[in-house]
Amino acid sequence: MAQTQVLFVEDEDLIRVIVTESLAEAGLAVTEACSGEAAVELLRERGCFDVLLTDVHMRGRLSGVDVARHVRSLWPEMPIVFVTGRPDALHEFGVPGPHDHCVLKPYRPAEVLATIEASLVQATEQEGPRGRADHAASPVANTQATSTG
Repeated sequence: MAQTQVLFVEDEDLIRVIVTESLAEAGLAVTEACSGEAAVELLRERGCFDVLLTDVHMRGRLSGVDVARHVRSLWPEMPIVFVTGRPDALHEFGVPGPHDHCVLKPYRPAEVLATIEASLVQATEQEGPRGRADHAASPVANTQATSTG
């Protein structure tokens, strides 16, 4: 079975490092982006991930909501996990997808891991026996805790 591919978008270096290490220790392959712009570039270069984990409010031109809109336009079934201290900001995203979740700040990395796992289980159950095979064939396979930005 292919390792779960996570794109983690977070502009705060310390948070990004701690969460990435925790997710990698749990067996997930994490690719980091330090901005919305870097995330969109990674998505253009590498294609789909199994799940998007994104902060909502970040420095730069693109917010986490902008990144999520980009993902939704290309891969409508990709689970999205938002992290934010202001969940009301997600209203601008519109109607959440069936696999979208929100983790409130402050959070523990274990909460993020549990939410990612729950979103992937929901996605797999709704897709049926085929599972996430379309994502497993992604060119990001076997990437372990890489960083862009």
